[in-house]
Amino acid sequence: MAGPAHEPSRWDRAGLVREPDLPPLRPGDDGVDTADEVVRLVALVNRHIQATVTALRRESALPTTAWHLLFEIYNRPGMTLAELARAGELSKARTSVLVEGLRGEGYVEKRADPDDRRVVRIFTTDRMDRVWLWYEERYRAAVREIMAGIDAEERRALVAALHKMREAAQARGW
Repeated sequence: MAGPAHEPSRWDRAGLVREPDLPPLRPGDDGVDTADEVVRLVALVNRHIQATVTALRRESALPTTAWHLLFEIYNRPGMTLAELARAGELSKARTSVLVEGLRGEGYVEKRADPDDRRVVRIFTTDRMDRVWLWYEERYRAAVREIMAGIDAEERRALVAALHKMREAAQARGW
């Protein structure tokens, strides 16, 4: 029995998502093939979401590394350069150069810590806040597009099942 017809998303049409040409798995009596299909589908959905994120990042014209640092600063305002370097898995020197570039472009600002003037903290600016809102609006629209055919009850069941999968993976140390 064939599944529902798939209308390609704008990211598919743009060639941003490359799915392997694999036939769908057929569930077996033991459920192993069903489990494999779940894992395969989760991976494919993740690839679609990552393609969306990549396309939005490219549209923003910010380099990937700068985007990652801005994401960290936006979500943890007031980070020090050392904290940001650790979060970005970069050297402090490279992080410093990137932050100076972002500061020059008006995306971040540095402020002295009020409790210890030797410590400099990094914050996003209003300009970055606007970029982030632009990104979030488009990202959420893409997620709504992906989730459009799934009703509330199916979403709750999906979330519950994915939580169980995550817990099982964590119990295995993955």
